Order: sequence, then structure tokens, then C-alpha cells
Amino acid sequence: MKSVNQLVQFFKVIVFTGMTVLCSCSHSVAESGSVKEFRVSEFGAVGDGMANDGPAVAKAFEAFVSWPGPARLTFESNGNYRVTSLPNVQDGDKAFLFNFRNVRDKYIDGNGCHFSMRFPLRLLHIKTCQEITVGDFSLGYDPAPFTQGHVCGVNEDAGFFDIQIMEGFH
Repeated sequence: MKSVNQLVQFFKVIVFTGMTVLCSCSHSVAESGSVKEFRVSEFGAVGDGMANDGPAVAKAFEAFVSWPGPARLTFESNGNYRVTSLPNVQDGDKAFLFNFRNVRDKYIDGNGCHFSMRFPLRLLHIKTCQEITVGDFSLGYDPAPFTQGHVCGVNEDAGFFDIQIMEGFH
């Protein structure tokens, strides 16, 4: 069993690695002159926090990522995009709303919007890409696929620790 210090270090590495991936992919695609804009509203996304916008956003993303040159995917200002399913995804599948593979010069402008997703759906995957920028949005899961609490006791000899779950988490 790993010690508590090893577990803390492990989680620090995971958080740092996730931030590194996102930060190292940023670039100023939005600043270049001829950028094709794709608005998710033109593909049927509502952004009202009620409708499942997953299929419409997926359709917009497919058109956007397939564009051969620089492109921007734009969300409505302060929209609330609920994503509870995506096309061609079965329960238990690992699926990403934004799955970048072998593309370059793409920019997602969240425009201050919020994504409310349902696990196991994930927001972002970037593989073998260049000049990818995503930003200006927040993300939440409903229901939350995790819990949160405080370590309130450690027994290194037995190899376990106790966690007190915070109010509002299961």
C-alpha cells in the first residue's frame, strides 16, 4: 500500500500533467487573418441548460475540425450547454465532446459559457496536433462523478486513511 505522501505526490503529478497538456497547446489561432468561424447555434445547439446540446455540438465540432484551414468554434455568450449524450456512444464508452486528432490551427471560444456534462462523457482530448487553443468556459458534471472530503485520519501501518465526506457530496 502506498503511503499518504506517495498518494499526495501522485495526485499532484496528475493535476500538473493535465494543466501542462492544456497550457502547452495554446496558440493565437484567433489572431490570424482568415479564420473560418463555426457557431454551434447554427448546428442546433440551444445553450439553455435544459436541452441536450451534445448531438448539436458534436455536429458543429465535426464540421469545424474537418475544415482544412484555421477555424474557430464559437459558443453563445454565457450559454449553458447541457451534454448528456453524444451520437454513436454507448453507455460505458469513453467519449470526448472535443476529440482533436491530427489537426492544426483550431480555436474553441467558449465565450464565457458553461458545460454541464454527464459521466462518462469527457470534455477534451488532444493527440498529435499543433496550434490548438481552447478557452473561456467552465465545466461541471451533473451528477458529479467524484466525491470530495478531508483526510481526517491516517494509519500508515495498516495502509489506509479515513476521509470525511464534505456536505453536498455523496
